[in-house]
Amino acid sequence: MSKTPFRYAGLLLVFMLLFPFKLLNAQGIVNTEKMLSDANDTFTLSMDVNGNFSFGNILFFQASSSFTGGIKKDHHLLRAVFGYDYLSSEGNIKSSDVFHQFRYNYSIGTHSLYGFYQIQNTRSLKLKNRSLSGAGIRLNLFRNANDYFDIALGGFYESEKYELETSLPERLTVNNIKVNVNAFWKLQLEERTQFISTIYYQVTANKLSDQRLFVESKISYSLNKVDLSVMYRNRTHKEPYIFGIDKSDQRVLFGFSFDL
Repeated sequence: MSKTPFRYAGLLLVFMLLFPFKLLNAQGIVNTEKMLSDANDTFTLSMDVNGNFSFGNILFFQASSSFTGGIKKDHHLLRAVFGYDYLSSEGNIKSSDVFHQFRYNYSIGTHSLYGFYQIQNTRSLKLKNRSLSGAGIRLNLFRNANDYFDIALGGFYESEKYELETSLPERLTVNNIKVNVNAFWKLQLEERTQFISTIYYQVTANKLSDQRLFVESKISYSLNKVDLSVMYRNRTHKEPYIFGIDKSDQRVLFGFSFDL
């Protein structure tokens, strides 16, 4: 089967999802797929760094980094991701966020079962703490030497604690059970150039109007062990849990990644 239709269908779907949203504040979904999808060696260590800045009349600085470690043996794959995201504007810190995820996969041919645990905070959302634990199945729909297209179906338990801006210190705690549908694809555009895209869709089991969507697309160019990249990221939460939080945001990041 020709891989060309998968390339153009994938690119079309991504851009249909990306462009309708406005440039607003950050939401709570974290993408670990882009850091984990190539952990096929027995032992893997990698680092990913992205940033954006301006100075002069407007002072702006943004940086994000992640460190990934993975161990694979037979059908078992255990991975850990640690990340940090920082954003300041005119000297005011808007984000100073940390996340950790531990993930286990058991492969069955080209498919796999997975389980994960994740903790994070997001300052721009007033999110003091978010913890997730869940499981699911990942199905490979297409794969060749360079390209693949996978979907994942699963569920997870979510607990979030928000800091409320009131005269007295106060917190809001939200606990949910959510269902997720994810899509992942990688397209080799040229010998050194590839396109990677990830979509996460989450919906609360007992409130279908509570939905989150995350889309991240990256084009990277390989220089031996270092990849240069430009990344587009979109996060949307249809019904934010506290007042004053916008529904969506978009970011464009430039960066590099390398194996350690």
